[in-house]
Order: sequence, then C-alpha cells, then structure tokens
Amino acid sequence: MTEAGDWAATEWTGCGAIFRDVLGREYIDCLGGYGLLDLGWSHPEVIDSVRAQLSRTPMPSQELIDPLRGVLARLMALITPGDIKYSFFASSGTRPSRARSS
Repeated sequence: MTEAGDWAATEWTGCGAIFRDVLGREYIDCLGGYGLLDLGWSHPEVIDSVRAQLSRTPMPSQELIDPLRGVLARLMALITPGDIKYSFFASSGTRPSRARSS
C-alpha cells in the first residue's frame, strides 16, 4: 500500500519489456531490474539456461568445488594483473553507504 492508500505496483510477471503487477496492470520496464533483466522478462534463452542449471544442481554448496566457479576464477586470474592464486566469490547484499551531513 502507498501512503495515499492506493495499491503500489508490485511486479508479478512479465515478458520482454512488459511486466504486470499483482493487479494485472501493465508497465513498460525501463529499469530492466537494474541490469538483472537486460534481456527482458522471461527471455527464452535465460529460462532454458536456468532450467538446465536447476536440473543439474539447484543449490550448489559453498563448501564443495563447483567446476563452473573454478573456470570463472581461472579466467579472472588470467585477465587480472598480478599473480592471483586464490579467489572467493561472495554476494554481500549491501549497498554503498550514503554520506551523512551533520
């Protein structure tokens, strides 16, 4: 709900550049999920890739070796300056802090 008491737009489903909210209202997605949906909503190749990964291993462990992460780490080490021997992929889920004025 919004402060005005109206229903806020809550993304529900979409295809290409159009998404619908929970009430069925249509919107043109000009944000693209901040880069997450750069190919649009429900792009067939993305859906196929996600399904293929889910059928292989839906939730890989962070403790065991994931061959795809190993390949990515090696490729990154090859193009990065220095002699990188170890890498660790993480997602902190944080945002940049905002400067506060006093």
